[in-house]
Amino acid sequence: MALDDPQPVTGTDFIALRAWVKDSLSKHSEFYKEAPECYDFVAGHPWTDEDKDALKASGQPAVSFNLVGPTIDAICGMEVNNRQEVKFLPRTMGDAAVNEKLTSLAEWARDECQAEDEESFAFRDTAICGRGVTETRLDFEEEPTGKIIVDRRDPMECFVDPAASKANFADAKYMGDFRDLDTADAQAMFPGIMPSALNAYWAVTTDLHDGGEGYKRDYPEETRAGLRDDKRPKTVRVVRIQWWERVRAYMVVAPQGIEAQQPEPKQISAEEWEPNAEAMQAEGYQAAPIFTRAYKQAFLGANSILPTNEAGEGEEPTTIDDIDGFSLCWITGRWDRNKRYHYGIVRPLMDPQRIVNKSLIQTLQILKTNAKGGLMIEKGAFANPREAEQDWSDPSKTIVVSDGALSGGRIQPRVAPPLPAALGSLLEFSMTSIRNVTGVNLELLGAADREQAASLEYQRRQSAMSILAPLFDALRRYRKTEGYVLISCLRRLPPGVLVRVVQDEDQQAGMPPQPGQQPQQPGAAPKNAFAPFDPAAFGLDKQEDRFDVIVDEAPSSPNQKEQTWAALQPFIAGLAEKPAALAVALKYSPLPLGAAQELSQAMTGSGIPPEVQQQIQEGQQQIAQLTQENETLKADRSVDAEKLKIEGFKAETERADKLRPEQGGDGGASELELLKLQIEQQDAERQRQFEASENRQKEQFDLLMQHLKNAGQIAASRVRADAAADSGIETGSEVGV
Repeated sequence: MALDDPQPVTGTDFIALRAWVKDSLSKHSEFYKEAPECYDFVAGHPWTDEDKDALKASGQPAVSFNLVGPTIDAICGMEVNNRQEVKFLPRTMGDAAVNEKLTSLAEWARDECQAEDEESFAFRDTAICGRGVTETRLDFEEEPTGKIIVDRRDPMECFVDPAASKANFADAKYMGDFRDLDTADAQAMFPGIMPSALNAYWAVTTDLHDGGEGYKRDYPEETRAGLRDDKRPKTVRVVRIQWWERVRAYMVVAPQGIEAQQPEPKQISAEEWEPNAEAMQAEGYQAAPIFTRAYKQAFLGANSILPTNEAGEGEEPTTIDDIDGFSLCWITGRWDRNKRYHYGIVRPLMDPQRIVNKSLIQTLQILKTNAKGGLMIEKGAFANPREAEQDWSDPSKTIVVSDGALSGGRIQPRVAPPLPAALGSLLEFSMTSIRNVTGVNLELLGAADREQAASLEYQRRQSAMSILAPLFDALRRYRKTEGYVLISCLRRLPPGVLVRVVQDEDQQAGMPPQPGQQPQQPGAAPKNAFAPFDPAAFGLDKQEDRFDVIVDEAPSSPNQKEQTWAALQPFIAGLAEKPAALAVALKYSPLPLGAAQELSQAMTGSGIPPEVQQQIQEGQQQIAQLTQENETLKADRSVDAEKLKIEGFKAETERADKLRPEQGGDGGASELELLKLQIEQQDAERQRQFEASENRQKEQFDLLMQHLKNAGQIAASRVRADAAADSGIETGSEVGV
């Protein structure tokens, strides 16, 4: 096989892999030349060294009025204001709850590594040069228990299959990157390998930077290869390549009677199926041959594949690793069909920016050379022409002229030529072209200096977004791809690692509280729960389980918040009577996140401090106890009163019956009336005592309720103070402090 063969047969030997890398760098050489120039334009350095030397030789300044940078900043700002979130939906039945847990786990992993910032950086690379790259991996350097890393990579240090033409290089067969590592770090990664064997000097794109002594770009190849190892270079270049190969496999279906449910086809490798094919077919297993992809990874040095582990006695070192898939995720810009690579927004901005700069330089040159216009004189008009030429522009000097020169009109001023009329039109046209070639209008930049209806301005902003929609569509596709890579990394996370999961009420109901953790109250705001990582709890224990990655606009994006909050306005009045529903709506309010969460907790009751909650619970228990005692006292006193009435009436009746025969006449009747009056007085006294007792209990009840009310006001004031502190609002200005 030829060394420069771009299509190797196996892809598992060094010569074939090196041919892939060199073929990619060669066919995309124009991209590696164009990309640095694009970055210079954004940074305000549009002039090359040759242009600067030419301008300096002609006495002209190298003026640069940077219009490209603000345009790129506006596009990247739209990405930040419209960030999206990724949700994971399992393809198996009945796993809706697991989907929420996995989504919250992925959010935590991304928050830990600042994934949003890295992706915004990669999106900026896409807008500038047409390629943005991130790497998602499980790393053990920062944390011994493992940490998910989403790292932005420099597109100038990455390569991809030149035959790939789809968005985000979805059809790439191989891709990789190369890094100029410190020699000591490289030898720590590949122990026992000399620096000369580590340095992949053949992987060259453009003159990126000097690698130090012993790594000069202009050295001949044989000179670099022959450097002695005692003269260690400062850095060495190591190439990493990832690719996939088609391998034979089988889809096997178990017999109907072996599994209780409907049997599902399972993928089995050819090494597992073919030796036992006859026996398993005799048991009723059915198999169909298929082809699947096996992903590989290798590190390339100067002349060999570098080993990734130290081999023991009688063992061979591992040079090619099996991986789950590509760890590099791409964001691509617009496609150049003829040059076969993607380009960014800066390419069409280069020519208008150049015209703007050259028009400014030409204008300054005309103003400089034609400031005074000069003179037209006859010979002999000045007594000393040389001194007159030097002193003409100095108003403090006296210029001696010949007799009759002024009266004879022998000295005439030369009228300065006006600026060319087309120069101003050219400058205005070039500045307008900056917006026309990109679609980023003044409304999107927020620089529209004219009076227009708000609806018209909104429509123009939406039109600009429509022009840039393909760029954001590539970002959406990237998030789907990166979501699958993230799931693969989460599967390899060591069990037992403490992870954080943001749990709502439904999730709290499905998971027992941790020791010392208060149970989630109904309708309360989400909680941050830490628990040991269990793959089964998140649906990651089975490798054959698949998830759908759903990309949605994040509620935290300002534009999405603004639109959702505006749509909720007609329903806010109806939600006021339902605190739990209003707490959900507050998630989409323009308020800061901390203030919205505190208000939600205050409305649902979960924001009251623990000591106040304890006082309220004790007060509620006392109220219930007093109410029960009051009802019991009422019942007991009414029974006793009735009994006393009956017993008193019986006693007085018997006494009257005894007195009637002795006294005769109506004496007994008067005595009976007197006794009845005494009984009524006693009843009145008992009633008065009973009412006094009731009044005392009511006073105690009112006092307790006032105490609880004060406690609630204290809790509400604490919530408002915390919310104001989180949102940066000075509460003192509201109360006139």
